[in-house]
Amino acid sequence: MTTTTAPFALARYQDGASARLGLVAGDRIRPLDDEDLGAAG
Repeated sequence: MTTTTAPFALARYQDGASARLGLVAGDRIRPLDDEDLGAAG
């Protein structure tokens, strides 16, 4: 993983058999869903 100086970053990661998009802050990744991305519906 690349170290950044920004307070957060986006990451694509493997969750079981699925690829997910997440928000990286510190050493944690918060999974993002369609609603978080403004793509609901």
